[in-house]
Order: sequence, then structure tokens, then C-alpha cells
Amino acid sequence: MAQITLNNVTKYYGSDLVVKEVNLKIEDGEFVALLGPSGCGKTTTLRMIAGLEKLSSGELSYDGHLVNDQPAEDRNVGMVFQTYALYPHMNVYENLSFGLRSRKVPKSQVRERVEKVAALLELSQLLKHKPKELSGGQRQRVALGRAIVGQPKVFLMDEPLSNLDANLRDRMRAELAKLHSRLAITTVYVTHDQGEALTLADRIVVMNKGRVHQIGTPHEIYSYPVDTFVASFIGSPGMNLWTLPWARQTNCITSGNSLRLPRSFESVLESTSETATFGIRPEHLSVSEPNEEEIEIFCKAEVVEHFGSHVMLHGRLESEGEPLLVARLDPDAVINRGQKVRLSAPSGALHIFDSVTSERLPTKELVLI
Repeated sequence: MAQITLNNVTKYYGSDLVVKEVNLKIEDGEFVALLGPSGCGKTTTLRMIAGLEKLSSGELSYDGHLVNDQPAEDRNVGMVFQTYALYPHMNVYENLSFGLRSRKVPKSQVRERVEKVAALLELSQLLKHKPKELSGGQRQRVALGRAIVGQPKVFLMDEPLSNLDANLRDRMRAELAKLHSRLAITTVYVTHDQGEALTLADRIVVMNKGRVHQIGTPHEIYSYPVDTFVASFIGSPGMNLWTLPWARQTNCITSGNSLRLPRSFESVLESTSETATFGIRPEHLSVSEPNEEEIEIFCKAEVVEHFGSHVMLHGRLESEGEPLLVARLDPDAVINRGQKVRLSAPSGALHIFDSVTSERLPTKELVLI
């Protein structure tokens, strides 16, 4: 196992900046997910860690030893790709043992390692099968096994579940979690799927346009997003964000006819301009009548979706520009299309962002769950 350190790691393709000054320390045995939309630089970052791409500038270290110029084959990493990349003419045993045989590992050790990994991944009964005879999940387990059997210090995974259907992806996600708990190998996992990142990772690195926006635990990333990009990208659906003017009233703060906030938020808003960006997650909204310490929101219902376990309300605030609102409500909520709706949320559910810099402003936090 290994500790990996990235110090101001930067990558250009020609004049195009694709990764900008990434600083990250991945602890020995930690599971870190690189999360972001397509083209954000996460795969390029992974390939630099692997040694498949050279750094344009910065330093990359394994266990304190600089590896900028060390070739990929000398870094002792196991890689799992989006495509399974199995040899179609070889059976499972041959695919699993290929790397060991190429390194001239004694046959007895090869068989011992392959059988151990096959048992771990429940592939023992499939060792004589060709890839075409396997399901998608079985092929992915073979790809994982091929990485494990080499006893790497680091696992590097590039969207390994993206080619699977939804049900199989969920099952494989659970398998990956169990596998990491057993092996405790330092793992860097690239994904655009926040569900995978939130459920698998010890820490998440949220990236966009080559830049790291936030590094934190799943709870930190979800509950305390540092800016509007993280707030909108994390969550399904993402956080409601409304950039609105605000005004002081005698007992509260208001934003047109849309929002009423407790006066306690005045000190936070004083650091902003005449407008601020207010954020509330859909699941923190309800149709219960607010008290003086809660947030009150007024909207007009446009679409009401009934899912059995919850009701999803899509509406617009009663404000200039009519910004959109999404609320995940209790299943017994009775709302009709076109109805004016009053919603409430705990004051601790409110996030306030600077409307110019998009950065989150410090507010008093409440325990919501």
C-alpha cells in the first residue's frame, strides 16, 4: 500500500490547460473518488498518477518518493478501466494470470494467487470460461481480479461500472465496497456518478474545468458545499439556488414575495451586495407551517410527480424572473398544478453564497437529520 501526494500538479495539452495545480494527499489505504462532469480533468489526473501521462509541472510522490519520471510499469499499480479490456481468446484463468506469467512468476505462485483471487471474487467456477460466456458483472469482476492478482500498492479505477445496467451497477458498487474493506489498498476512483462517490469514498475530490473545487468526506461535500458549483452538482436533484435581492424588515428578512428568513441571517447578508444566492436542498422543504425561526418560501406549482415514497414538486418562486424550485415532499402532500404553495425549511437548511464569487458564506449550522 502507498501514500500518494500531488503537489501543484498541472497538465497542458498544447496550449490547453486541462488540470490546474491539484494539491492532494491520499493516505495509505484510503479510498478517494475524483468526481466531476465529463471533461473536468479527473481521468487525466488519474492517468498522471498511473504514469500514463507526464506532468507538465508539479510533483507526484509515492510514499515520499518523487515518481514524476518513473514509468507506469515500475509504479506497482493495478488499473481497472471503463472497458473490461479482457483478452477474448483467453479463458478467465488465463486472463487473470496473464500479467504474472509475463513477469515470469513461478507457476505454483501463479496458480496460488489466481485461485485466491478467484475465490475472493466468486469466480472459481468460471475459470475455464471465455469472456463471451460471462455476464457484464462477471467480466467486471475478472477485470478487477486481474488488477488484484498482481498485488499492487495502489488501485486506479476509471469509471469501472459505467457500462453496467443500473441494477448490476448497484450490486457491483456493494461488491467494491466489500472488496476495499477486505484489502484496504489505496484506491483512486474516477466517476461522474455522485452515487458511487458518496457511497464508496472516504473522501471526494470535486473537480470542474481542470480545477479542484472541494475535497472532503461525503458528509462535508453534501452538507457544506464550498460554492454554487458543488452545491448544484451534488445531490439528486441538486440544491435549489436562487440569486435574489434581499431587504430588512422589522422582524425578518425578505426577498420580494418569495422568501422570508429569520432576522438572525442579517449579519451574514451584510457581507454581500444587494443580492445574494440562497440555497436549499429539495429534501429539506416541507408543507408544514413555519415558525418564526424557520424559512418560508412561496411558489406556484407547475408539475407534481407522485413516486409512492415521496412527492416531487416542480414550481417557480413568486419573484422577478420566476426562478425554478424543486421540493421532495412527504408522500401524503396534496398539491395541485397551478396552486400557490407555502413551503418551510429549518433555518439550518439554508445556504447563502456570495452572488459575485459564488463562494459559500458561513452560517449557523443546525443538525437536520
